[in-house]
This record gives sequence, C-alpha cells and structure tokens, in this order.
Amino acid sequence: MRRDRHILAAQIAIISEVVALVSANLPILIVAVLAIHLVRNFTTKGVSKIPGPFLAKISNIWRFVDVARGRAHETHIKLHAQYGQYVRLGPNLVSVQNLEASKKIYGVNKGYRKTEFYAVQQQLSNGRPTQTLLKTLDEDFHAKIKRPISNFYSMSTLTEFECFVDSTIEKLLEKLDEFAEAERECDLATWLQYCKFVDDHEVFSWTLSNVNAGSDTTAISLRAVLYYLLKNPTNLDKVMKEIVSARESGNMLRPVTWKESQELPYLDAAIKEALRLHLAVGLLLERIVAKAGIQQPDGLFLPEGTVVGINPWVMHRHPAFGTNLDAYIPERWLQGKHESLDTDISSSSL
Repeated sequence: MRRDRHILAAQIAIISEVVALVSANLPILIVAVLAIHLVRNFTTKGVSKIPGPFLAKISNIWRFVDVARGRAHETHIKLHAQYGQYVRLGPNLVSVQNLEASKKIYGVNKGYRKTEFYAVQQQLSNGRPTQTLLKTLDEDFHAKIKRPISNFYSMSTLTEFECFVDSTIEKLLEKLDEFAEAERECDLATWLQYCKFVDDHEVFSWTLSNVNAGSDTTAISLRAVLYYLLKNPTNLDKVMKEIVSARESGNMLRPVTWKESQELPYLDAAIKEALRLHLAVGLLLERIVAKAGIQQPDGLFLPEGTVVGINPWVMHRHPAFGTNLDAYIPERWLQGKHESLDTDISSSSL
C-alpha cells in the first residue's frame, strides 16, 4: 500500500513538472506546432512543385480572404497569366486551365467526387441540409435523381417548352416599351432578374434545384449580353440590322423561337462572346482526384485526393479562343476556328 502511494506521488510530481514546463513554454510550443502544420501544407505530396502564391501554399486563409473580397475570378486570371496552366491556390488545391483535362475532371463516370464546396450551398429544411441535383455530394443519390429527368434537359425537349417562356418574355418587352415611351431610365439589371419570374403555384411545384440554379445564372447571363452590346455600339448595330432583316423577310416572329435564332449567326456570335467573357460562376468547380490519380496531357501527375477545379473565367481566356482574349469580339465565332469550343464553354460553365 505504501509503495503504491509512493508511485502515485511520483506520477503526480512528474505530471506537475510537465504541466509547469508546458505552461512556461506554451507560446513556443504553439509556434512550433503551427510551423510544423504550415510546413506540411507547403510540402503536400504531388502539388508541392506547382507554382502559386506562397501564402496559398501554406494555408486556405489566403483563398478565403480572396473570395471574400469578391474578385476571385480576376485573381485567378492574373495568376494563370503569370504561372501557366496549373496554379496552386491552396495546400491541396490546384486550378487547371487545360481543355483536355476539363473533359476528364468533369466527365461522366470518371470518379471525380464533389468537395464540400457544394455542401455549404445546400439549403436547410427543419435544420437539415436539403439534397439537390446540383449540390449533393452523394454520387449514387445524384445518379438516382438525375436518371428520370435527364432527357428533359436535352435541347430537343427544351425547345418544346418555349411557349411557357414566351409569356414572360412578352411581359418583359411590354415593360421595356413602357419605359421607352415614357423616356424614363430603366434598370435593366433588376428587370432581367424578373425573367425567371414564376407564380405562387409554380414556386411550390418546382424543385429547389431549378429555382436556385436558374435564377441568378439566367439574369447574369442576360445582363452580360446586353452590357457588352451596349458598350460596343458597332456590334449592337450589326445585331440590330440582322434582326431587322430577318423580321422584314418574314423569317422571325416575336418572341423569337430557338430555331429562328439559329438563323441569326451574328446574334449567336454576340451571345457566345458575352458568355465567354462574363460567366455567372466565378470560382473553381472543385473535384477530388480519383483513386488512380490524374495524368495531365503535358505530363503532370496529380495523386489521389488532390482537389482540382476549373474557373470558367480562366478557361474562357485560353489561347485556343484566339487573341485579345479580354476584348469583346463576336467575329471570332464566325471564323469557323472556334466551333469545336462551344462544348468547352458549356461544360466549363456548369
């Protein structure tokens, strides 16, 4: 019994000395642990040699601050101009600007899972996150809810629903006519936001995915098209002449149908160029590299678990789109050189 007491007393004494030692050197220990953590981040296997801002390599705080400022898309464009096709934006995050890599990263059944980037966008219902087609992280659940409706998103099916959109377009045009007749200024940004207008019945019948995914993205795209046309009167004049010519020849009704719009090549080019320059999404659409890793077309290998993503703003300034990439030049789409890039615009925008 006495021996046990001596052992217990000795243990307490040792613990007291350790606590005292830690307390006396706590600031040093905190700095040491932090330093080890930052060094481990900096030397993350597989991405340590990829160029990027120093602070981004050691902590995600740099990325958080950049996104919070609301200009991340501009930062990413500058960094890719400085470092090339691959830029390290976090301890384990790589931004990619490679057309071939985008097909693998976002391809169907490629095994690239979504990150928590999507989870934070999930709406809460009774305190629980709501799983939707766009924001779920569960691949099986995604496939399950996509399978019954995927056919409804084909272009051939979407054109059958034009009549349901026409009434909203007519209401918008009537309102714009009112502003024009009264010679009043019109806040196009606000009224274009109303283009996703739905009534109370539709609000309850539509899914959260369609409402949220189709609201701001549609309005932003419409604003971009009008913004660039109004900022470039020469291009606007060409669009107007093409539309007037089509109406006078009886080849276009009001509202314009999808089929009729395909016979207006300059309008089509003007829309594509606006969407190339100004996307609704300005952040990386993150994916986790699959088990086998990913071999980039130029030889770079990224191991399993690396977070990769493409910012549409960066991809749409790829040299494959021609020169003067920050300039609004609809004509680049009429030269026949970039027709194959239509799919790259749509895929990197989703």
